[in-house]
Amino acid sequence: MIKKIVYFLYRRADRVVAVSDGFANQILSLGIPPSKVFTIKSGVSREFFDAGSNGIRKKFNWEEKFLVLYAGTLGWAHALEAVIEAARRLMDQPDIQFVFVGDGQKRGVLEGMVRDYGLKNVSFIGLQPLEEIPYFLQASDVLLESVKEVPVARGTIPSKLFEYMASGRPIVFGSREGEALQELKSAGGALWFPTDDPEKLSELILKLKSGEIDGKKLGRQYREYGLRYHYRERWAKKYLSLIRDI
Repeated sequence: MIKKIVYFLYRRADRVVAVSDGFANQILSLGIPPSKVFTIKSGVSREFFDAGSNGIRKKFNWEEKFLVLYAGTLGWAHALEAVIEAARRLMDQPDIQFVFVGDGQKRGVLEGMVRDYGLKNVSFIGLQPLEEIPYFLQASDVLLESVKEVPVARGTIPSKLFEYMASGRPIVFGSREGEALQELKSAGGALWFPTDDPEKLSELILKLKSGEIDGKKLGRQYREYGLRYHYRERWAKKYLSLIRDI
């Protein structure tokens, strides 16, 4: 019933707007004419490019830490168990701190893993005001994202990816394939790990910490790419042009 309603709306619409090329391709596969289907990505607002760290490290006593940070929903669509397992493997590196900013259904499970393992190198700081998120991203040394490796995820780009890029920090992404990884490759290079391989994640973090992987250079490339292609006003102008052409 829901599919029939969705397909009816697609067919009757003057324009169908997807937030990723993968979603657009799925809509096209339903027989919707290509002339009606467009991709308008989420993009990122200016404050993520311009923010400083605003004393976040001092506030949370992270001044001497190599900060590996995840910001966003702690939900079932995200494969975050490998992050806890990586933290367990890096217990002998007391200057590396894993931080989760956000909340969600999976938070209790992840906190339970931390308690069971007796980890001191993982912090959950819960929901934070939206206007402060750019400061947390800027305070980090490495940013993490990890999504479940299911078919629908291959055609998605988490909106936080653009915010991560704008912060100018290296991004480590949990996934074997998909449009998000292609976006990172286009921006300068993709650091990725299979979501069932915490050892690979640990290795990437250590290589970034040691400088074997130049995270600062990669972060600059991400930021420049974000400014060039994913500044939100740029996508908004495309959307406005699309509406005017109807």
